[in-house]
Amino acid sequence: MANRILIYPLGNSDILFNKNYIERENFRKVTEAIYNELSNLKYEIFSDKTLHYNGLKYKVDSEERALLFPIFTSVIKSIKNYIKEMKFYFIYTDQKNIEENKQDTLYLYEIVKKFLTKRGIEPEKVKGFPITHNPTDLSILYNTISNFRLEREDEFKNANDIFIILGPGTPQMTTNLILNFMDFRNARFYYISRYKEGLKPIDFPYKVISKEIKDSVLRLIDDFNYTAANLLYKKLPDEERKEIKLIESLHHRTNFDFERAYNSFIDYYNRCVDRESVIEDLKDTLEKLKDKDEKELKKELYYEFVLRIRSERYLEAVAMIFRFVEEILMTTVEKEFNVKITSKDDFEDFKKIFKENKDLREYFSNEKRKINWENKAPTRITYVKLLRYLKNREGVKDKNLIEKVLSFYERYDNEESAILDLRNSTPFAHGFEGVSREKLEKAYKSPEIIAEEFKEIMEALGIKVESYNSDKFPFVLINNYLKERIKKN
Repeated sequence: MANRILIYPLGNSDILFNKNYIERENFRKVTEAIYNELSNLKYEIFSDKTLHYNGLKYKVDSEERALLFPIFTSVIKSIKNYIKEMKFYFIYTDQKNIEENKQDTLYLYEIVKKFLTKRGIEPEKVKGFPITHNPTDLSILYNTISNFRLEREDEFKNANDIFIILGPGTPQMTTNLILNFMDFRNARFYYISRYKEGLKPIDFPYKVISKEIKDSVLRLIDDFNYTAANLLYKKLPDEERKEIKLIESLHHRTNFDFERAYNSFIDYYNRCVDRESVIEDLKDTLEKLKDKDEKELKKELYYEFVLRIRSERYLEAVAMIFRFVEEILMTTVEKEFNVKITSKDDFEDFKKIFKENKDLREYFSNEKRKINWENKAPTRITYVKLLRYLKNREGVKDKNLIEKVLSFYERYDNEESAILDLRNSTPFAHGFEGVSREKLEKAYKSPEIIAEEFKEIMEALGIKVESYNSDKFPFVLINNYLKERIKKN
């Protein structure tokens, strides 16, 4: 059997006594007297034929008395198909200050409970939740309703449906029920009037929560946090998740999973009606990354580093510095010796550097400078030694590039480097320390200066990239497109 819950805030308009509303100033006193009468007398269910309301009737001596529930009757009619599987929660007032509790609905709750149990609802399925303070105090009431929710969170989350009735009670109760339950996907909000029958479904709480989700996603995108944006965006209804595959693609891309990034993007691309240039450019980039285009991979390494600097993910950024150093050292060696260094051929091209250069072999045969080029894969130390060798030789292609790269290496990856010490103390190397902006500035310079130095080296290698703060920075361009699309949808 399905599990359904009804939450109903009781108000003074929820009961008619002999077809009349009870004066508010005497409400608690009168309903307490009625409750005591019902506790000592026989009563039965009846339906008023003129007002079409249901209620209870009983006699005091020979006088017949009638209780009608004008608003709740309409609710009962609307949920009649679920009533046997429904659990009822009534929110009522029971203020401790005797001067303020004249309108309290404590005894109305007890009367309605008798009405439901008389209709065959098991008593344990009818629960009340008291508000013991002024029910028009919006701030205090928020905390009270929040506690009501938290105490029963698992029960509410596991329900098939939560029917939340808005209209009875105070306006502040309505507001706080919306605020506290609008993030429940199983919540169904209905407005009911004392003047009209039937429940009117309201969807604006879902629109509010959707807007909140989208606003949060936009902030995460601004921060280049596509992983969190992807997780949060998935909480939207299916019809509002039109950019999901694009966000998913960026999530995979920034995790260097280019195959999945491309596949997710193509799903998005094929659904695009009007493909803007930024989308065409992204397709070209992801295709090259998927196919391991070397120039594109080097550009991506720079962009992904800068992205982490811009989003203040300094721990990851510092770890990436050393991958970047290794790449530019290898690339410079490849360029100067006109070889391709790869493990696919057991580094045969790298070995040719030595096999075809007697001067080089003799230079590195010296015990202090020795390179074991025949039996070991090249390392960044190997590349540094080769570049230092070239630096002092005539006829070198690009001494300026070599000097720049070696200077770059000295700043970041030699034994005296403070940034190397910083990296080594992190979980990405040998320690458990984090990295802050202050630590980076103390170790070398500001993160932004490091990013600019990366750019200079890239361009010295003949690879043009956009600056740290450029409007043409590729992730900024795609962010602008993505944010505009999310706002439209």
